[in-house]
This record gives sequence, structure tokens and C-alpha cells, in this order.
Amino acid sequence: MKSFYRFGVFVLVLFALQLPGTTAAESFRLSKTHDFAQPSGIFPTGPLVRGANGRLYGLAAGGTLPGEIFGGGVIYSVNANGEDYQVLRTFVSSTDGGGPEGRLLVATDGKFYGVCKSVGPNGGGTVFRLNQDGSGFEVLKSFIPAAAGTSSASEDGHEPSIGLIQATDGNIYGTTRRGGLSNRGTIFRLVFSGASVTFERLLSFNSFGLREAFTELLEGSDGKLYGTTFEGGSGGRGVLYRVGKDGLGFETVHSFTSAEGQGGTLYLAENPAGVIFGTATSLSNCSLFSFDPSAPLASGYQTLTTFQSGVADQRLSFAFDSFASDGLLYGGGLLFDTDFFEALSGQIARIRPDGTGLETLVTLNEAQGITPSAPLFESAPGVFIGVTSSGGAQFSGTIFRLSSGPLAGGLPTSLKTVGLKKKTDSAKVTVKGKSTGGEDFVVEFRVGTKGKFKPTRGTSTWSFTAKLKPGKNFVFIRARLSDGTVSRAVKKTLIRE
Repeated sequence: MKSFYRFGVFVLVLFALQLPGTTAAESFRLSKTHDFAQPSGIFPTGPLVRGANGRLYGLAAGGTLPGEIFGGGVIYSVNANGEDYQVLRTFVSSTDGGGPEGRLLVATDGKFYGVCKSVGPNGGGTVFRLNQDGSGFEVLKSFIPAAAGTSSASEDGHEPSIGLIQATDGNIYGTTRRGGLSNRGTIFRLVFSGASVTFERLLSFNSFGLREAFTELLEGSDGKLYGTTFEGGSGGRGVLYRVGKDGLGFETVHSFTSAEGQGGTLYLAENPAGVIFGTATSLSNCSLFSFDPSAPLASGYQTLTTFQSGVADQRLSFAFDSFASDGLLYGGGLLFDTDFFEALSGQIARIRPDGTGLETLVTLNEAQGITPSAPLFESAPGVFIGVTSSGGAQFSGTIFRLSSGPLAGGLPTSLKTVGLKKKTDSAKVTVKGKSTGGEDFVVEFRVGTKGKFKPTRGTSTWSFTAKLKPGKNFVFIRARLSDGTVSRAVKKTLIRE
């Protein structure tokens, strides 16, 4: 039961269920844009981040090694609409680490940093970095797991969790679930001096009776690091804590109670005023909380609201973990059948920062992906890209796009080529055309009956270069709106002589 629930805490972090008395929001549409499948990565484990090239990057925990579900893993990317899935790097468990987890960090040096929770050269997981084009991969730290019944070989920690952050001092901070002086987990940092990187263990959770550091750290407006644990505290159900960036001055901000839920979910959120928000969650109770670092420790914590499914033998577990451009918290949860240990359904929701105004936006089905694993990424105002860690065509997770408001723009009434000759003796041909009507759309093309559509150059007038095989070639041209709506494709036949 306990191990299953820990896995549940890891995956039940995004969606909320419509509760009695709430109202479904209008004009939100969800489109699945990718099904994760072997061998190109399965089980996405964290939110997306934007790279320097405008694409969105994420991590998938496994599915790259034959016969191993959790072997290897990948760094992948999609475009701003959640489409055009590409693998940037495949992890080799023995040398790189396996099971990459959490959010990639885009550091000030322009590189990606992240963690693998297991394997690696020493067997206990790794901290890695690489260039955004996939080159220059380095293992910065290889953790050593503790020998059975001991912790002496693992004082630095092992099984790093949920990603890294870069604080205002330029150093990079993270946590481990295991290891440390009593195998209860650690907080660590990477200190940079020129080209050298030094690993430092700042704190072992054994000193405070805590364990299972699940949350990505957050640097508060007071300059301290905030996080949660799954166990410990006065009620044994985990705490919200803060500590200085030097590992000193550890304080328990709040010990979670059975009425609030257990531990915190994987990500905390901060509003522009510096107030920190999070969710305590369990299979019996959930609550949304806030903490104001500028307030006294005794009065800064507030339980904003609690959530119940309202149905016997069903429990609601979720997290509101990201602010959007409309100033609201987005997130959600999973409705869970406690009799059969079965996920029933999930929905995306949003809520006001004062804990009122819960709105269910869309309901997910198994084909779309029912078990979320990360906060939403707002790629444009009202357009969100997210992931689920199960469900989909292979039940290995999905990428989806959620868009709000009225349909963006409109499709053109016609797409016509200009001056195109049916026969050519060239292996490449430039196709030019014009669009009539419509707005805020892109024109795409594909050569052949299979494969992905690619964007053309321009919209009202457009062009692209098609590579032709000897003989007959079919070229398809279509328009697409930002919400994924596409026009009927125009088919052209080109013959390479």
C-alpha cells in the first residue's frame, strides 16, 4: 500500500475533478498531440521548458532499452503547439544514469541540467548537463547507493528527485530521496567557479526526523529554499520547510495534518507578490495552502481550502502548481476508487489564489491520458501544453494542448498553387502558392502519404521546397489554426522524370 501510494504521489499532480457546486468553464478544448511509445521514450516525468530555439523540452523516464520498461529514458522536444515530437538524447543507463525525472533546468550558461534517479556509473543516480543541441553531455555527479543496512557509502545522498533549480547566487540546488547520514535524503548544491563544478551536501533530513523529499525546491522572496517532505513532522505526515542556501537555519514552516493531506505534491508555485502556494494530498484528504515569507513564521501559513470527492469509496488527489497569465492557479487531480485501487477519471481545473472559484475546464479520457505528471506550460496566453504519465494509445503517457477562448483566427477558403508544373527532371522543386481569406493560421505541407506535415514559408503567400523521388510523388498542402483545427488537404501530383 505504501509503495503504491508513493508512486501515486509522483503521478497525481496535475488534474482536478469537478466537485459538487462547481461550474465547468466554457471554451476550453483539449487536443492530444503525441502518444509516448517504445523505443522513443515512455512515461514523461516533468513539465516542459522553453529552449533558446523556441521549442519545448521535457524528460521521459524509460522505454528505450529492449525488454526494460524503465531502462534509459530520453530528453525530447516538441514545438510550441505540442507537436513535432523529436528525441534530443537517449540515456545510456550504465554511463549517463537512468529514469530522468522532473523538470529540465535551463541555466544562465544556456545549458540544460537535470537528474536521473537511478543507475549511472555508481548506481545511485546522476546529475547531468548538456548543450541545448544535445552535444556536450556530462555527468557532474554520480551518486552511490547505501549498502544494505548501512548509509556510510551514501552520505551525499542517492536517488535524486524532481529536478534542479538555479538560485540567485548562481548555484544549482537539488534534493535526494535517499541517502545522507541516516538514509532519509539530502539537500545538495553545485557550486561553480570558472570551469570547475563542486558538489556539496548541505543537509541530511535525519537531523529533523524527516524523510522523502519529493518537491522541487523553490527559492522564496526571502532568499531561502522551500520544499516539502512526505514523512515526518509533528503528525508524521510530512512538512513544508525552509532553509538557507548554505544549509543552515532549517525551519519547519508547517506540519501537515490528516485533515489536510500528506506531504506536498511535486511543485510549489509563487505569485508575483512572493507568496508561495502548494497542495497537501493523500488518498483521503487534500488541501490548497499558501505561505507568505514576509509574514511571521507562526502566521504566514494558511489553509485556503480543502477538497473532497463527495462520493463514498472515492478520493480526490490533485495539485494546483502553476500560475497562468490570467493570475489563476492551474492544476488538477485524479478521482480514485479506493475499493479497487483504480483511477476513475481526471480533469484540468483552475482556482483563484484565495481558494475560491474552482472551475473544471476539461475532462480527460483514457485515450487522451488520465494520469498527469507535471504542471502545465503556457506557451502563449490561454494555450497550455501538458503531459500525462499514463493513458494514451500505448498507455505510456501523452502530450496534449489545452486552448481557451474563441477559436483562434479562421481557416482560409482556398489554398492554390501558382505556376506549378506537373513534370520536372529535378530532385527538388519549389512550390509557391496563395491563400484566400482566413487569419492566424499556418500553411503546412507533406510529401508522400505518410509522415509529418511541415510549415511552409509565409501564409497569404507561401512557398516550400519538396524533395522528389523518381516517378510519381503526391504533395499535400493544408492550413492549421493554433488550436489544432486543420483544413482539408489539397493534393498535388508531381512527376520526376
